[in-house]
Amino acid sequence: MVSVVFAYDTEEYQAPFTDDATKIWADMLTKHGLKGCFCIVGEKARVLRDRGRRDIIDSLKEHEIDYHSDLHSVHPTHAEYLNELNWDDGVRRCLAEETPGIADVEHIMGQRPTAHCKPGSSWGPQVTYGMSILGLPVFADAPVEYAPGQPMWFCNQLCLKYHTSFERSMNVENRFKHMKDGFLERYESWSEGYLVMMSHPCLMLAKTFGDGLNFRDGKNTPREQWKPVPKRPKADAEAIQEAADRFLEFVAGEGIPVVTYREIYEKYKEENVWISLETALDIMRSVSGELTYHRANGLFLSPAEIFGIAAFILDGYNQSRTLPTTLPIRRPIGPTEDCVSDAPIQVNLDVFLNAASQAHQKVSFAHRVPSIIDLVGQQVTPGDFLKAAANLIRDVHAQSQPPKTVMIELAQNTPTLAEREDFKKMRIGGWLMAPGFEAHNVVAMAKRQTWTAKPAVPSNQR
Repeated sequence: MVSVVFAYDTEEYQAPFTDDATKIWADMLTKHGLKGCFCIVGEKARVLRDRGRRDIIDSLKEHEIDYHSDLHSVHPTHAEYLNELNWDDGVRRCLAEETPGIADVEHIMGQRPTAHCKPGSSWGPQVTYGMSILGLPVFADAPVEYAPGQPMWFCNQLCLKYHTSFERSMNVENRFKHMKDGFLERYESWSEGYLVMMSHPCLMLAKTFGDGLNFRDGKNTPREQWKPVPKRPKADAEAIQEAADRFLEFVAGEGIPVVTYREIYEKYKEENVWISLETALDIMRSVSGELTYHRANGLFLSPAEIFGIAAFILDGYNQSRTLPTTLPIRRPIGPTEDCVSDAPIQVNLDVFLNAASQAHQKVSFAHRVPSIIDLVGQQVTPGDFLKAAANLIRDVHAQSQPPKTVMIELAQNTPTLAEREDFKKMRIGGWLMAPGFEAHNVVAMAKRQTWTAKPAVPSNQR
């Protein structure tokens, strides 16, 4: 059965009159016994506090509070600064920029956010990973998901897109019918998963966004020079409110399940687990083909997780000349740089095993798949290495004596998923950025991190 998420990008802090729209939405949802997910910008939380809008903060307590960046459209946005940084500096910058905003939202709203939502189309995989470090396990309005309405793990976050919006029906005739019909067309076409219907609360009362007036094309308009946000005509705003209220009444009356991101995460979260050597051997047999996720014991394992398993096995063999019988599933990120491979090459077994032990240390302490595997002066990609490691593990298990040398062939290093349309045609930019801006470096990093991507499986199906 399909469940619904009502998500609200609560970001307009430039126009105080739009604050009331947030309360209208929160109170309507509460009236109909529905929960909304309000993704709140740090600065929005601060201005609600500073404007004395305790009434709005109290209304929001009935709902889930999530996070929508600290300053939203103030430049440089995520994509703008990440495009100039390497992986580690990008993660470091994200943590420094966003930690204060998350802390303010939690303190002012009285809830720790579960999800974060990217501001506009500005994002990067370092933010996705950084938010997982900061304890926000869900990526709302993610650019990717496994299938329509079905979550995907990417950079250790549970990713789910937005699918439709209340805004589609705000400026048409017969708003309620348009809202209901558009929703049902999508909802009834799916058999499972989640339909996320979003809104920007401010647009119930405002004609447009202050961001478009004051931050378009890379501008940072000083606060004292902000252009005023135009109001909707009162009759127009009231008609939108009436249509939304009738729609929420319809959803509640039909018994359509409405859930929050926190509930979704609880359903899909993965605990620390161990697998047997026999299970690992089944996985290693699959690795010889394409570089992709594989399923074992009810769980999907990403290429990065499979690399971690192979490195753990070979490090154990390097230390004791026996294969470990139980193995932890670790969740490293993928390689953060490209590598030029010297494969095909043949190396001594001890050289390969020592490299495996170094890779194991990288996974254990840096929590990532190494970008380059050094084999005493020759280098191969992690994809080359993983295929050779899988072959070696199977050979060691099957034979009484290990081989003296290991053949490393040129293998796939970018997971197959990177060729899927949403990754292949990924673009980051839009009207907010300076004209001509293209985040090529950010897109390249996102494609590398398909090493971390895999379908999410509910705990009751494992």
